[in-house]
Amino acid sequence: MSEFSRIKETVDRVLVSSQSDEVTRMLATALRQMADIVEHQSWRIATLEEANRETERRLSPRDDGEPPVP
Repeated sequence: MSEFSRIKETVDRVLVSSQSDEVTRMLATALRQMADIVEHQSWRIATLEEANRETERRLSPRDDGEPPVP
């Protein structure tokens, strides 16, 4: 289970708890939204990093002395 999943699971428990007051539920909702956003941005960054590595690999000189593959 990812860190984001644990955060969201905990927040969901707070949201359904009858002992949570209005402010706690508001803060929990905001935290849940932030965890969703950060999780998505982390995925996007990982995807961009992978694309960057692939581009660098394609543009680097080849072992056989031929020019890089465009």
